[in-house]
Amino acid sequence: MIFLGVDVGGSKTHALLSDENGQVLGFGIGPGGNPEMVGYDGLSLAMQTAIKLARKGSGIRLNRIAAAGFGIAGYDWPSQYADTLQAVQSLGLSGKLVIENDAVPPLWAGTTHGWGISACVGTGNNVRGVDAQGRIGRITGNSSAFGEYGGASEIMDVALQRIAWMWSGRGKRTVLAHILVEDCRAKGLEDLIEGIVAGRYELKASHAPLVVAAAEQGDEVAGEVLRWNAEELAKSVLAVARQLELTDQSFEVVMSGVLFQVSTLYRQAFIEQMLSGAPQADCRLCTAPPVVGAALMAMHAVHAGGAGIERAREALSQFSSPSSTG
Repeated sequence: MIFLGVDVGGSKTHALLSDENGQVLGFGIGPGGNPEMVGYDGLSLAMQTAIKLARKGSGIRLNRIAAAGFGIAGYDWPSQYADTLQAVQSLGLSGKLVIENDAVPPLWAGTTHGWGISACVGTGNNVRGVDAQGRIGRITGNSSAFGEYGGASEIMDVALQRIAWMWSGRGKRTVLAHILVEDCRAKGLEDLIEGIVAGRYELKASHAPLVVAAAEQGDEVAGEVLRWNAEELAKSVLAVARQLELTDQSFEVVMSGVLFQVSTLYRQAFIEQMLSGAPQADCRLCTAPPVVGAALMAMHAVHAGGAGIERAREALSQFSSPSSTG
């Protein structure tokens, strides 16, 4: 049997084709497809692009795909299901379909027993949890407007505040001001701030690696920005742990996203905050891309559990994809 996994983020879309043994048959990358950012037509296009590239090398026809699992950023509420399903159905797949928020696949890819809590950082951030009984816990998944921080966009929101504080004299000096002025090709810090207000310049999620680099080089403010975002994400995870009554027991927390992998400071701050509220939490770095979890979701739709899926999980966990922000 052939299975398809699709992971849709704000800045990229991954598609992976696998057989039931976990052998990767094809992989493709498409543009960001979060429907909150590009609409449902953009979601369809992003998935079509990634799937077409995944099929290109293998020659696998769509009607051979037994099941497909989708983790879609921006799919947060039941009211969005009909539009999301329509976008997925436009792909022309005839097998079983499993559609979840993009915070769910890391649970499949990164936990030992298929339950726990996933902390996902990309362009934005999200947290989803499932306990051993199948109960679900979550945050809104709608980022800073709802007080949920941690992803690349939220990092840049806070970085903007800090350089504005530097300009006004409220905050400490930071090399971030010079770095961002240069990257945006502004004339100076005041021009950068005025230009952001006027729409001439924009600090995007893609600027977050500059903050990471400045923090790793010892810039105090950049370090504070990263640390604060990591602690805020951990607080969201602790909230989900309380929903599922897990804080006094052992459970796995999957740390998913490139930011966890590239920033030791971010990862350590997250773990420290987690352990302060849930001492038995086992924080595990997920090195497999989330699309692996989406493929495992598809397999589970056909083979509900069993040793076969565990063997496929072990094989797919060795797969690595090009890194991306979200």
